[in-house]
Amino acid sequence: MKIRFLNGSESIGKSRVMHALLCALVLLLAVPFAAQAQQYAGTVTGTVTDPSGLAVAGAEVAVINAGMGVTLTTTTSEQGVYSFAQLTAGTYEIHIKHASFKEFIAKSVEVHVSTVTEVNAKLELGAASEMVTVEASDVQVQTSSAAAAKSWKARRFANFL
Repeated sequence: MKIRFLNGSESIGKSRVMHALLCALVLLLAVPFAAQAQQYAGTVTGTVTDPSGLAVAGAEVAVINAGMGVTLTTTTSEQGVYSFAQLTAGTYEIHIKHASFKEFIAKSVEVHVSTVTEVNAKLELGAASEMVTVEASDVQVQTSSAAAAKSWKARRFANFL
């Protein structure tokens, strides 16, 4: 093993290079987290119950964005819960079907950026060919967290800076 003593100017130069490499490494590690923090999608979730308030497991749930030609489907859990994450912001229809219940349709469901829209359905007894349609014209409020999404203009301005 060789020990070499450096004069003052060599150690300062190497120290600067090491400092620059360390800063570059930290920036490279931080970039994926910053990119991941920006969300341009929302979530629709809800609970499906029968007339007595009990959960309806196995109900077919479809989320339809007719403007984009997109339909996503899932089934409710044992607790009657469904969720669609990462939906593009826009207006959707939600169709919920289960045997021996009328089909539930919620129209004009607004999905906003970085929010959770809750659409709960109380299915009514009847033939599966019958429908119950709900117009979602009221302003929908995200109640699952206190977080507020930035407006489009605020996001664009922040990205510009």
